[in-house]
Amino acid sequence: MDLRLLEIFCRVYKERSFSRAAKKIGLTQPTVSVHIGVLEKALGTPVFNRLGREIEPTEAGRFLYEQAEPLVSLKRNLIEKMATFLNRLEGSLMIGASSVPGEYLLPKLMTHFHVEHPGMKLRLRISDTADTIDDLRHGDIEIGVVGEQLPDKDLLFESFWSDSLVLLVPTTGPWQGRTQVSLRQLHELPLIVRETGSATRTSLERALALRKVKLADLNIVAEIGSMGAIREAVRTGGGASFVSQISVATDVQAATSHLARIPELGVIARTYYTVASRKRVLTPLARAFLDYLRQVAASPRPARLRVARSAAKTSRGRKG
Repeated sequence: MDLRLLEIFCRVYKERSFSRAAKKIGLTQPTVSVHIGVLEKALGTPVFNRLGREIEPTEAGRFLYEQAEPLVSLKRNLIEKMATFLNRLEGSLMIGASSVPGEYLLPKLMTHFHVEHPGMKLRLRISDTADTIDDLRHGDIEIGVVGEQLPDKDLLFESFWSDSLVLLVPTTGPWQGRTQVSLRQLHELPLIVRETGSATRTSLERALALRKVKLADLNIVAEIGSMGAIREAVRTGGGASFVSQISVATDVQAATSHLARIPELGVIARTYYTVASRKRVLTPLARAFLDYLRQVAASPRPARLRVARSAAKTSRGRKG
Protein backbone atom coordinates (compact mmCIF):
# COMPACT_ATOMS: atom_id res chain seq x y z
CA MET A 1 0.00 0.00 0.00
CA ASP A 2 1.45 3.35 -1.13
CA LEU A 3 1.95 5.83 1.71
CA ARG A 4 0.95 8.62 -0.67
CA LEU A 5 -2.49 6.99 -1.02
CA LEU A 6 -2.86 7.07 2.75
CA GLU A 7 -1.92 10.76 2.84
CA ILE A 8 -4.60 11.55 0.26
CA PHE A 9 -7.13 9.36 2.09
CA CYS A 10 -6.47 11.15 5.40
CA ARG A 11 -6.95 14.54 3.78
CA VAL A 12 -10.27 13.47 2.20
CA TYR A 13 -11.32 12.00 5.56
CA LYS A 14 -10.64 15.32 7.33
CA GLU A 15 -12.31 17.47 4.68
CA ARG A 16 -15.28 15.14 4.02
CA SER A 17 -15.04 16.30 0.41
CA PHE A 18 -13.02 15.24 -2.64
CA SER A 19 -13.00 18.80 -4.04
CA ARG A 20 -11.87 20.47 -0.79
CA ALA A 21 -9.20 17.81 -0.25
CA ALA A 22 -7.96 18.26 -3.83
CA LYS A 23 -7.64 22.01 -3.29
CA LYS A 24 -5.70 21.57 -0.06
CA ILE A 25 -3.15 19.10 -1.50
CA GLY A 26 -2.77 20.69 -4.92
CA LEU A 27 -4.40 17.98 -7.07
CA THR A 28 -7.49 17.92 -9.26
CA GLN A 29 -10.71 16.40 -7.95
CA PRO A 30 -10.71 13.59 -10.59
CA THR A 31 -7.14 12.67 -9.60
CA VAL A 32 -8.10 12.44 -5.92
CA SER A 33 -11.12 10.30 -6.82
CA VAL A 34 -8.92 7.94 -8.85
CA HIS A 35 -6.45 7.58 -5.96
CA ILE A 36 -9.26 6.76 -3.52
CA GLY A 37 -10.60 4.23 -6.02
CA VAL A 38 -7.17 2.58 -6.24
CA LEU A 39 -7.01 2.43 -2.44
CA GLU A 40 -10.48 0.87 -2.19
CA LYS A 41 -9.58 -1.70 -4.83
CA ALA A 42 -6.41 -2.63 -2.94
CA LEU A 43 -8.38 -3.00 0.31
CA GLY A 44 -11.31 -4.75 -1.30
CA THR A 45 -13.86 -2.49 0.40
CA PRO A 46 -15.24 1.07 0.12
CA VAL A 47 -13.81 3.57 2.56
CA PHE A 48 -16.35 6.33 1.82
CA ASN A 49 -20.08 6.45 1.20
CA ARG A 50 -20.80 8.88 -1.65
CA LEU A 51 -23.84 10.97 -0.68
CA GLY A 52 -24.18 13.42 -3.55
CA ARG A 53 -21.71 16.25 -2.98
CA GLU A 54 -20.92 15.09 0.55
CA ILE A 55 -19.19 11.91 1.64
CA GLU A 56 -19.08 9.95 4.88
CA PRO A 57 -16.50 7.35 5.90
CA THR A 58 -17.60 3.75 6.13
CA GLU A 59 -16.75 1.67 9.19
CA ALA A 60 -13.74 0.40 7.25
CA GLY A 61 -12.81 4.01 6.47
CA ARG A 62 -12.95 5.02 10.14
CA PHE A 63 -10.77 2.07 11.13
CA LEU A 64 -8.29 2.84 8.33
CA TYR A 65 -7.99 6.48 9.43
CA GLU A 66 -7.22 5.47 13.02
CA GLN A 67 -4.36 3.31 11.74
CA ALA A 68 -3.14 5.51 8.88
CA GLU A 69 -3.07 8.96 10.46
CA PRO A 70 -0.18 8.11 12.84
CA LEU A 71 1.82 6.79 9.85
CA VAL A 72 1.26 9.99 7.89
CA SER A 73 2.26 12.09 10.90
CA LEU A 74 5.33 9.91 11.44
CA LYS A 75 6.49 10.55 7.88
CA ARG A 76 6.06 14.31 8.28
CA ASN A 77 7.88 14.33 11.62
CA LEU A 78 10.71 12.22 10.22
CA ILE A 79 11.29 14.69 7.39
CA GLU A 80 11.29 17.60 9.83
CA LYS A 81 13.69 15.91 12.26
CA MET A 82 16.09 14.95 9.49
CA ALA A 83 16.12 18.56 8.30
CA THR A 84 16.91 19.66 11.86
CA PHE A 85 19.63 17.01 12.23
CA LEU A 86 21.28 18.04 8.97
CA ASN A 87 20.76 21.74 9.76
CA ARG A 88 19.39 22.36 6.29
CA LEU A 89 16.89 25.00 5.27
CA GLU A 90 15.59 23.04 2.33
CA GLY A 91 12.12 21.97 1.37
CA SER A 92 8.66 23.47 1.10
CA LEU A 93 6.90 25.78 3.57
CA MET A 94 3.17 26.49 3.35
CA ILE A 95 2.18 29.98 4.54
CA GLY A 96 -1.35 31.32 4.83
CA ALA A 97 -2.50 34.92 4.80
CA SER A 98 -5.58 37.08 4.67
CA SER A 99 -6.00 39.09 1.49
CA VAL A 100 -4.24 42.39 2.29
CA PRO A 101 -0.98 41.03 3.74
CA GLY A 102 -1.16 38.14 1.27
CA GLU A 103 -1.42 40.41 -1.77
CA TYR A 104 0.49 43.52 -0.70
CA LEU A 105 3.14 42.51 1.87
CA LEU A 106 4.17 38.87 1.74
CA PRO A 107 5.05 38.45 -1.98
CA LYS A 108 7.92 40.93 -1.76
CA LEU A 109 9.08 39.60 1.62
CA MET A 110 9.01 36.02 0.35
CA THR A 111 11.14 37.05 -2.63
CA HIS A 112 13.72 38.69 -0.36
CA PHE A 113 13.79 35.66 1.92
CA HIS A 114 14.22 33.23 -0.98
CA VAL A 115 17.32 35.10 -2.14
CA GLU A 116 18.93 34.31 1.21
CA HIS A 117 17.59 30.73 1.32
CA PRO A 118 17.37 29.43 -2.27
CA GLY A 119 16.82 25.86 -1.05
CA MET A 120 13.43 26.79 0.41
CA LYS A 121 10.24 26.77 -1.63
CA LEU A 122 7.67 29.12 -0.11
CA ARG A 123 4.02 28.53 -0.95
CA LEU A 124 1.35 31.11 -0.13
CA ARG A 125 -2.36 30.41 0.31
CA ILE A 126 -4.52 33.57 0.36
CA SER A 127 -8.02 33.55 1.87
CA ASP A 128 -9.63 35.58 4.64
CA THR A 129 -8.61 35.73 8.31
CA ALA A 130 -11.15 33.12 9.46
CA ASP A 131 -10.13 30.55 6.82
CA THR A 132 -6.41 31.18 7.40
CA ILE A 133 -6.74 30.49 11.12
CA ASP A 134 -8.85 27.41 10.36
CA ASP A 135 -6.10 26.14 8.02
CA LEU A 136 -3.56 26.68 10.81
CA ARG A 137 -5.63 24.73 13.32
CA HIS A 138 -5.94 21.83 10.87
CA GLY A 139 -2.20 21.80 10.17
CA ASP A 140 -2.58 22.81 6.50
CA ILE A 141 -0.24 25.77 7.00
CA GLU A 142 2.51 26.40 9.55
CA ILE A 143 2.46 30.19 9.72
CA GLY A 144 -0.28 32.70 9.05
CA VAL A 145 -0.41 36.47 8.67
CA VAL A 146 -3.87 37.84 9.49
CA GLY A 147 -5.71 41.06 10.26
CA GLU A 148 -7.10 40.12 13.66
CA GLN A 149 -6.04 38.17 16.73
CA LEU A 150 -8.43 35.80 18.47
CA PRO A 151 -8.64 34.84 22.17
CA ASP A 152 -7.33 31.31 21.60
CA LYS A 153 -4.71 29.95 24.01
CA ASP A 154 -3.56 27.41 21.40
CA LEU A 155 -2.49 30.16 18.97
CA LEU A 156 0.47 32.53 19.27
CA PHE A 157 -0.19 35.99 17.76
CA GLU A 158 2.57 38.58 17.34
CA SER A 159 2.16 42.13 16.03
CA PHE A 160 3.66 42.43 12.55
CA TRP A 161 2.50 45.53 10.66
CA SER A 162 0.48 48.67 11.41
CA ASP A 163 -2.08 50.01 8.97
CA SER A 164 -5.37 51.94 8.89
CA LEU A 165 -8.73 51.74 7.14
CA VAL A 166 -9.50 54.57 4.72
CA LEU A 167 -12.50 55.42 2.56
CA LEU A 168 -11.58 55.03 -1.11
CA VAL A 169 -13.82 56.90 -3.55
CA PRO A 170 -13.88 57.41 -7.35
CA THR A 171 -12.42 60.52 -8.99
CA THR A 172 -15.25 61.00 -11.47
CA GLY A 173 -18.88 62.17 -11.45
CA PRO A 174 -20.32 63.38 -8.13
CA TRP A 175 -17.21 62.10 -6.35
CA GLN A 176 -14.85 64.50 -8.11
CA GLY A 177 -13.03 66.67 -5.60
CA ARG A 178 -14.92 65.18 -2.66
CA THR A 179 -12.40 64.78 0.15
CA GLN A 180 -14.69 64.68 3.16
CA VAL A 181 -17.88 62.78 4.03
CA SER A 182 -19.94 63.15 7.19
CA LEU A 183 -21.17 60.12 9.10
CA ARG A 184 -24.75 61.09 8.14
CA GLN A 185 -23.82 61.30 4.45
CA LEU A 186 -22.18 57.89 4.70
CA HIS A 187 -25.63 56.33 5.07
CA GLU A 188 -26.57 57.57 1.60
CA LEU A 189 -23.40 56.62 -0.30
CA PRO A 190 -23.27 53.40 -2.36
CA LEU A 191 -20.85 51.27 -0.37
CA ILE A 192 -18.81 48.22 -1.41
CA VAL A 193 -17.76 45.98 1.50
CA ARG A 194 -15.60 42.95 2.13
CA GLU A 195 -17.07 39.51 2.82
CA THR A 196 -18.00 38.13 6.24
CA GLY A 197 -14.89 36.58 7.85
CA SER A 198 -12.63 39.35 6.58
CA ALA A 199 -10.68 41.24 9.26
CA THR A 200 -11.16 44.42 7.21
CA ARG A 201 -14.92 44.08 7.60
CA THR A 202 -14.60 43.25 11.31
CA SER A 203 -12.45 46.34 11.91
CA LEU A 204 -14.99 48.52 10.08
CA GLU A 205 -17.93 47.08 12.03
CA ARG A 206 -16.10 47.71 15.28
CA ALA A 207 -15.32 51.34 14.37
CA LEU A 208 -18.92 52.00 13.31
CA ALA A 209 -20.30 50.39 16.48
CA LEU A 210 -18.40 52.97 18.57
CA ARG A 211 -20.59 55.59 16.85
CA LYS A 212 -23.77 53.51 17.28
CA VAL A 213 -23.88 52.68 13.56
CA LYS A 214 -24.51 49.20 12.13
CA LEU A 215 -22.94 48.18 8.83
CA ALA A 216 -26.28 46.67 7.77
CA ASP A 217 -27.90 50.12 8.05
CA LEU A 218 -25.63 51.57 5.34
CA ASN A 219 -26.33 51.54 1.59
CA ILE A 220 -24.39 48.39 0.68
CA VAL A 221 -24.46 47.81 -3.07
CA ALA A 222 -21.93 44.97 -3.31
CA GLU A 223 -20.01 42.50 -1.17
CA ILE A 224 -16.70 41.46 -2.75
CA GLY A 225 -13.99 39.11 -1.49
CA SER A 226 -11.13 40.37 -3.66
CA MET A 227 -9.20 43.58 -2.97
CA GLY A 228 -8.31 43.88 -6.65
CA ALA A 229 -11.99 43.66 -7.63
CA ILE A 230 -12.94 46.26 -5.01
CA ARG A 231 -10.28 48.69 -6.28
CA GLU A 232 -11.56 48.23 -9.83
CA ALA A 233 -15.18 48.72 -8.77
CA VAL A 234 -14.31 51.97 -7.03
CA ARG A 235 -12.15 53.19 -9.92
CA THR A 236 -15.02 52.72 -12.38
CA GLY A 237 -17.51 54.60 -10.19
CA GLY A 238 -19.33 51.66 -8.62
CA GLY A 239 -19.20 53.14 -5.14
CA ALA A 240 -16.93 53.83 -2.20
CA SER A 241 -15.20 51.28 -0.01
CA PHE A 242 -13.32 51.08 3.29
CA VAL A 243 -9.96 49.51 2.48
CA SER A 244 -6.52 49.13 4.02
CA GLN A 245 -4.30 52.08 3.21
CA ILE A 246 -1.35 49.98 2.03
CA SER A 247 -3.55 48.27 -0.56
CA VAL A 248 -4.45 51.49 -2.41
CA ALA A 249 -1.23 53.50 -2.22
CA THR A 250 -0.58 53.17 -5.95
CA ASP A 251 -4.21 53.98 -6.85
CA VAL A 252 -4.05 57.24 -4.91
CA GLN A 253 -0.64 58.09 -6.34
CA ALA A 254 -1.88 57.47 -9.89
CA ALA A 255 -5.07 59.46 -9.16
CA THR A 256 -7.33 56.66 -10.37
CA SER A 257 -9.13 56.90 -7.00
CA HIS A 258 -8.74 59.16 -3.97
CA LEU A 259 -9.40 59.18 -0.24
CA ALA A 260 -12.18 60.91 1.65
CA ARG A 261 -12.12 61.64 5.38
CA ILE A 262 -14.95 60.93 7.81
CA PRO A 263 -14.15 63.23 10.76
CA GLU A 264 -16.57 61.49 13.15
CA LEU A 265 -14.75 58.17 12.71
CA GLY A 266 -11.24 59.55 13.03
CA VAL A 267 -8.35 57.18 12.26
CA ILE A 268 -9.43 53.54 12.08
CA ALA A 269 -6.18 51.85 13.07
CA ARG A 270 -5.55 48.16 12.43
CA THR A 271 -2.69 45.72 12.90
CA TYR A 272 -1.62 42.61 11.03
CA TYR A 273 -0.34 39.68 13.08
CA THR A 274 1.76 36.62 12.50
CA VAL A 275 0.13 33.54 13.97
CA ALA A 276 1.42 30.04 14.71
CA SER A 277 0.14 27.06 16.67
CA ARG A 278 1.41 26.53 20.22
CA LYS A 279 0.48 22.83 19.95
CA ARG A 280 2.85 22.02 17.09
CA VAL A 281 6.62 22.25 16.97
CA LEU A 282 7.63 24.51 14.10
CA THR A 283 9.85 23.03 11.42
CA PRO A 284 13.28 24.64 10.89
CA LEU A 285 11.86 26.23 7.73
CA ALA A 286 8.93 27.78 9.58
CA ARG A 287 11.15 29.00 12.43
CA ALA A 288 13.55 30.64 9.97
CA PHE A 289 10.79 32.46 8.10
CA LEU A 290 9.01 33.54 11.29
CA ASP A 291 12.30 34.94 12.63
CA TYR A 292 12.69 36.86 9.37
CA LEU A 293 9.19 38.35 9.75
CA ARG A 294 10.08 39.37 13.31
CA GLN A 295 13.16 41.19 11.98
CA VAL A 296 10.99 43.01 9.44
CA ALA A 297 8.52 43.98 12.18
CA ALA A 298 11.36 45.35 14.32
CA SER A 299 12.95 47.34 11.47
CA PRO A 300 12.62 51.17 11.36
CA ARG A 301 9.30 52.39 9.97
CA PRO A 302 10.78 54.07 6.81
CA ALA A 303 12.36 50.76 5.76
CA ARG A 304 9.07 48.95 6.26
CA LEU A 305 7.19 51.55 4.24
CA ARG A 306 9.63 51.09 1.35
CA VAL A 307 8.82 47.38 1.38
CA ALA A 308 5.08 48.14 1.40
CA ARG A 309 5.33 50.55 -1.55
CA SER A 310 7.49 48.12 -3.48
CA ALA A 311 5.08 45.27 -2.78
CA ALA A 312 2.12 47.40 -3.87
CA LYS A 313 3.82 48.22 -7.16
CA THR A 314 4.56 44.53 -7.71
CA SER A 315 0.91 43.67 -7.04
CA ARG A 316 -0.29 46.41 -9.38
CA GLY A 317 1.97 45.12 -12.14
CA ARG A 318 0.66 41.59 -11.67
CA LYS A 319 -2.95 42.70 -12.05
CA GLY A 320 -2.19 44.70 -15.20
